[in-house]
Amino acid sequence: MDNPHPSGNTPNSLGSPQSPASGSGKFPPSGGPIKRRAPIACRRCRRMRSKCLHEKDPPCKSCLEAGVPEECEFPSRGDPDEDRSFRHPRQRADRRSKVDTTGVKRESVSAPGFQDALTNAKLPQWEDEWSLLPEIDIVKEGVIAFTLHFFQLGFIPKERFPLQIEQNPSSVSVFLLLSILSISAKFNKKIQMRYGASQRAVEWFMRSAERLALNELYQQPTLERCQAFLLLSIAQQGNGMTNSSYINMGVATRMAALMRLHREETYERVTSKSSPEEIIRAESARRTFWVLHSQDNLHSGPYKPVSLASSDITALLPCDEEDFKNAVVPHSRAALEGTIPATHHPHLTTLRPRSLFATLIQTHHLWGIVARRAVANEKSSKPGNDSSDYSRMAARLRYFEDNLFQDHKFGIKSLKGHRQDNEDLAFLSCTAGLRLCNIVLRKAYMDEMIQAARSNPRDPSAQVYRKMAEELVDNVRMLYEQVDAQYSDDRLSEERVGSQMATFTIYGCGLLAAYMVKFPQLDIHRRPDEVRVEGKMMYDRTVTILEEAQAMWPLASSWLRGLKKWFEDPNTNRVPFESGTMTDGQDPQPHALLHPPTSTSSWQNKMSTLYRTKSTPPRTLDTRHSPMVPDQEPTTLPPLQHTSMTPSHAEPLSLPPISPYAHHQPTPPPQYQVSHQPMGHPGQHEGFYALYQAAHHPAPPQHHPPGVYPNAYVADYQSISIPDDGFGFNLQQMLDPSWSAPNAPAALYNYQQPNMQQYPP
Repeated sequence: MDNPHPSGNTPNSLGSPQSPASGSGKFPPSGGPIKRRAPIACRRCRRMRSKCLHEKDPPCKSCLEAGVPEECEFPSRGDPDEDRSFRHPRQRADRRSKVDTTGVKRESVSAPGFQDALTNAKLPQWEDEWSLLPEIDIVKEGVIAFTLHFFQLGFIPKERFPLQIEQNPSSVSVFLLLSILSISAKFNKKIQMRYGASQRAVEWFMRSAERLALNELYQQPTLERCQAFLLLSIAQQGNGMTNSSYINMGVATRMAALMRLHREETYERVTSKSSPEEIIRAESARRTFWVLHSQDNLHSGPYKPVSLASSDITALLPCDEEDFKNAVVPHSRAALEGTIPATHHPHLTTLRPRSLFATLIQTHHLWGIVARRAVANEKSSKPGNDSSDYSRMAARLRYFEDNLFQDHKFGIKSLKGHRQDNEDLAFLSCTAGLRLCNIVLRKAYMDEMIQAARSNPRDPSAQVYRKMAEELVDNVRMLYEQVDAQYSDDRLSEERVGSQMATFTIYGCGLLAAYMVKFPQLDIHRRPDEVRVEGKMMYDRTVTILEEAQAMWPLASSWLRGLKKWFEDPNTNRVPFESGTMTDGQDPQPHALLHPPTSTSSWQNKMSTLYRTKSTPPRTLDTRHSPMVPDQEPTTLPPLQHTSMTPSHAEPLSLPPISPYAHHQPTPPPQYQVSHQPMGHPGQHEGFYALYQAAHHPAPPQHHPPGVYPNAYVADYQSISIPDDGFGFNLQQMLDPSWSAPNAPAALYNYQQPNMQQYPP
């Protein structure tokens, strides 16, 4: 470390009255250098006015505990004090007026000071948020790619919103656009060429949206803010940032609840006599809530409960796309099972016809029930009984499928029709999602089904499992037919891959095809050799598709590795394949009752790899956002336009609040120069135990000649236990990501478990 005293000075001279460090107020003669001690605090601690504790080398304790070790930088002697220009504002306790000198005991100054620090601290904002975006035409194409190749059924008007960006860009929320581009950058070639690579563009938009989110969080809830937080959560989920994704999804859900988007009375004032803008905005608000509800079902589990109970929902399901496009109020709407309207009017759950979007939401709702049941390892001891949970769930799935509108059932003709309407991905999400529900429901009984294939056919319990195995194989074949039909043409990858959930469905199909190779006795009506050949063909096809999909969704590569390992490796030790999960990411599991160590010892280097994201907001200031004035509870959906209403509807129409960008955002310039700085992105952290096994017991590569299939357990199944295929772990991680390695907190913090400090009981 540098000498802490300037050249030619001693500690005594620094303490003399002539030294500026002594605090006497006397300074050296004009023109002479200012003498001071060398800095002993890093730049970030100087900005934040926090105590900087370190052991000579960065990172210091404060930066390490804040999760930004890379920001810890000690300035050298002679460096300018620019870091002081952006210091965190000093918060002082409010002083009482001298007039207030009554005998009442003076309150502690710590509480007001703490409150002021929370309410009055202003985060730095961007001077021009449009500088974070590319050119208008690229933004417009990114939005179009988003509606064509990802959210074919969503809350964005497919025709009006791109025109709004082109004709009046200052009325569009930059936060919303950044969140959209965080997803659509995977599907647009121009964006990828503009930023050099797909993942690089995704990270740029996502990090920019995260920084704007700091300033958007405590603003007045608006429809645009709610949508932006929702899409940012989806983008983070696809990049393995599971904790941040879950938090932002919660923010979006709370904003939607504050605007009462889950209540049907919010939309009752929108009638056929309302203006087209009001009708479209109300439908967009309704769809925003149901997208939130669907995502909540896709990623909820025992430790991540559903945010909004169905019994609190009175909103009906969305209309079809033509009505949304043409601003038409439908005569009837379907209802979701379990909601209040469905309880009072059960026929609304099977309403014919109903929109494809409504069917998709109902399918996601069923998937959430099945997946959470599978994660909780809920198996009926006697699934053949009509009163068992298995029988009731299977009956619900059959009833739902039997009452589907014919156009919502899979068929090549229906697929081509929906593809012509740019709804093929959403259509397959309905049909394939229903097949996956049936597969996962039965897969829990895989051991019993395989054993029943060699049992006495007259045994009643064996008959139940043999029928279950037959239904399982039939659903796998139907799912493969849908997957193969989607990838049978020569379209580009971005036009047919779709969402991450669709890719997970393909992985599930390939895994069950591998079961048909290993355990052909699952199909009792066909010869084992025929079943193995069919299963091998389906497995090879799904592997090829996953290799294509991993360019869009990096986690598909983890699923692919796990699938290949399950197919080729017997895994006799039953080590779960923890490397392939839908939500593998860099986020560690938070532990409320454990204190991370405060020592700045060797564990810093290991922990620093977990924290790469910078938390310091941009330095430029933005004066467009004024502090939010406390007001009464916000009305749900304030009016969009008053002049368009007839005199008979003079009462203000209840629509979601308009984003403040409509009147205050500067018009974006035609060109922007966005710096392409590589953003640090931590590698995906795999399970500790799986890594340990792979490092100490590497499995030699296996080469199989043509026609030979690995580990086909047919005749000797009763003496061999089924290896762990990793699907249960993947499913649990998709619903509820968490560290599953033994002693995960101890391994994370790199200290012995008995020494962990815990809160007293």
